[in-house]
Amino acid sequence: MVWIRFVSMNQSTNRTKIDNISNEIIIEIFDYLRSMDILYSFYNIENKRFQKLINCYTTIIDLTCLSSFKIFSYYCYQIVPFITKNIISLNIGHNNYSKQVSFFIKSYEETRNDSLLSLDFINLKYLKLYFECETDIYPFISLFKNLYELTLITNDINNKKLIGLSSSTSIVFSKIFNNQNSTLNKLSIECISVMHIVQEQPLPSTVCFIKYLTIKLEFYSILFRLIYYIPFIELLNIKINWFDDDEYHQKHQYNNIISTDIYYKTISNKIPNLKSFIL
Repeated sequence: MVWIRFVSMNQSTNRTKIDNISNEIIIEIFDYLRSMDILYSFYNIENKRFQKLINCYTTIIDLTCLSSFKIFSYYCYQIVPFITKNIISLNIGHNNYSKQVSFFIKSYEETRNDSLLSLDFINLKYLKLYFECETDIYPFISLFKNLYELTLITNDINNKKLIGLSSSTSIVFSKIFNNQNSTLNKLSIECISVMHIVQEQPLPSTVCFIKYLTIKLEFYSILFRLIYYIPFIELLNIKINWFDDDEYHQKHQYNNIISTDIYYKTISNKIPNLKSFIL
């Protein structure tokens, strides 16, 4: 760990003041620190030189790695609302503090006077959200259309059960699988149940451009409905909780689908761009 000590004017002149250190040495010192620690320590220092030096550390914000609620709160009120247009990647949520997302939204609305996230996070391309319930996701929906990569994870790591969305017309699902999200390339939603949402004949608006998908499904038969939503998929990483019973297989003519090889052949016939299939 590197410690930097500020020295006042009335202290010994034999000690080097940080203002006298060259930019090159400061940058070298920063190399030993986490970017989140650099921002926490230096962001609100009234020094234009430091503001320029730390500007490059405002593009990737990982609020999940903060060591205390005090630091998290400081970020929410004193840092993030003022660097939103710089942020390219944002990780938020923490399984040690389940209300982190709601606190972040509350603090943001208070500091930005109810400004919309989509109007401020205009350069955000990567979003990883640890959530407790579906409503935690709602405030971020407006950001989906500009993202390149989206990851949704339940903050309860011990909960093996998939979280069910509220209805068959779930807002969350319709905003993720949407043809308006032309730049959304990678998606991971291992914790959300889509069993009652994925239809055998999807609406044209739900056919999307996702190329890399990681998802957990209750039954593998759901996959054969899901593939109609992702015709451009190239890499498909599927985790399945249970296999369907024989009666279901016969009804839907999936009774011969047993091995990964047969899975791949069946699916690749429907998705011509598929290059990698992980089951």
